Amino acid sequence: MPKKKDVPYNDNNIAIAYYRCSSDKQETSVQQQQEEAHRYAEAHGYELLYEFMDDGISGKSSLTKRDGFVNMLAQIGDIKPAILILWKVDRLARNDDDMYIAKKTIRDAGCRIHYIAEPTPDDSPESYLMEGMLEKFAAYYSKQLSVNVRRGQYYNRERGLYLGVKMLGYTFEGEGRHNKHYVIDPDTAPIVQRIFRMYADGKSMQQICNQLNDEGRVTIKGSKFTINSVRHILKNDAYIGTYRYADTVIEGGMPVIVDKKLFDDAQKMLAKNKKFGAQNARGLDDNNKPRFFLTGKLYCGECGDSMQGTSGRSKSGSKYYYYSCNDQHKGRRGNGCKKTPVRKEYLEEYVCAQLAMFLDDTENLASLAVDLAEYYKKAYDVQYLDSLKSDLRTTESQLDNVIKAILGGASGETINTKLAQLEERKKALMDVIATEEIKSRVVKDSESVSAFFERFRHADMSDPENRDIVLGYFVDKIYVFDDRLIITSKFDEAEHSILFSEIKEKTSGGKCSTTSRLSARNKRINSKELVLFVLCGRGLSPSSFAAWVS
Repeated sequence: MPKKKDVPYNDNNIAIAYYRCSSDKQETSVQQQQEEAHRYAEAHGYELLYEFMDDGISGKSSLTKRDGFVNMLAQIGDIKPAILILWKVDRLARNDDDMYIAKKTIRDAGCRIHYIAEPTPDDSPESYLMEGMLEKFAAYYSKQLSVNVRRGQYYNRERGLYLGVKMLGYTFEGEGRHNKHYVIDPDTAPIVQRIFRMYADGKSMQQICNQLNDEGRVTIKGSKFTINSVRHILKNDAYIGTYRYADTVIEGGMPVIVDKKLFDDAQKMLAKNKKFGAQNARGLDDNNKPRFFLTGKLYCGECGDSMQGTSGRSKSGSKYYYYSCNDQHKGRRGNGCKKTPVRKEYLEEYVCAQLAMFLDDTENLASLAVDLAEYYKKAYDVQYLDSLKSDLRTTESQLDNVIKAILGGASGETINTKLAQLEERKKALMDVIATEEIKSRVVKDSESVSAFFERFRHADMSDPENRDIVLGYFVDKIYVFDDRLIITSKFDEAEHSILFSEIKEKTSGGKCSTTSRLSARNKRINSKELVLFVLCGRGLSPSSFAAWVS
């Protein structure tokens, strides 16, 4: 029987690497293996083109659970690298069957295996003997390792140490099994903060996902954002400093990324959306219901609770739509809010009319522009722009490596796909950076803000797009009394919101001042809040509203 011909090894300078560790409490984390692999490739004249990894996955796990391992074996035949860089032989597998499959696939692709922390095998009998001994030792070590796992985990969690649970916004510092602790990642923490702000400001989870994915952002696992991944972030109290692992809870055990008030606002929005559904919570269109576009900004002037869209029928059978206090259902038992429901069309008509009048007043807009410029100088998120630029630099570096590999003779569908993905990501990041830089220039002074406001003068408030933009930019909350309406906005400090008790105290007495226009700079309820305008009257019907108050 003829001897099977050996597959020739690939004659190029292309390298790939595979990293694995069971958990990040191990001495050789994926990050450490990656750093050493890059040093090894550079020292030996190889271009490290592709990297595959399985983080937090045991070498005993089924191959189907090791996505990085499976992808490497599937692509190695197309990439045709000269070498595969591993930390040790046990990174491949810790049982004989998987080890045989892996090595056969790798060598059939014409690729040699190079180990960083162990002798690299050559074609000598002694080398094969040594490699076989290392493989057997890896299997033995795997069985012995579980003895000490629980003891080490208990030690770490009682001290709030890093236990391999990765979260967007955090990385870790420290050396050794029992010295690693969480620290804030300056590149990804701004993404977490943005997610909380966008959701608390009324954006849906799907809108947040779309925006982040369009920017080329990825989750901690390197995948696209989904509603589930956003929800998981919004519910994670680690971001306000709570360390959790199994039954261990340590308040103040994590670095704080999100302000407590912002976190609480997001939880209230989660609770509201769960109770009323995302559509009703934000007043989105529905096949059977009209659009209650003030929902989310409308509050009861009597009790301070939110107001939601509802409907009812007259004696003649005609259907009418209202905004009613969320606390109304308790009224049947005699202990709920007694605020009278407000007809939808009346309320929306008057809010839009007053917004249009406010935007048409150049004195108000000029005064407001000064406040906005001051506010954005304090609140503009330069960290987010910095993290975008950092991502762009990383992407450009990866793109350069691929181009060098192609110039060095690498080819195939896999490398072309990688090139296209990196070019697409670079373009997306450049677009987002350009947008953020424009935003920073727009808010740099009051003249820039005034110029920006000009686009809203004489805006058609019957147009849903214009109306939603104006509501989003200018309106914080709308408080509805039986005899008056207050619309507020805030620009001094983003984390403060006007207290209902302050509003009620300032407007007690049944009637508002007949002063015509509230100056955006000189007539504030308190030092942090700004009342844009106040409407007064005896009711909310078209004939009973007083003239525009200034």
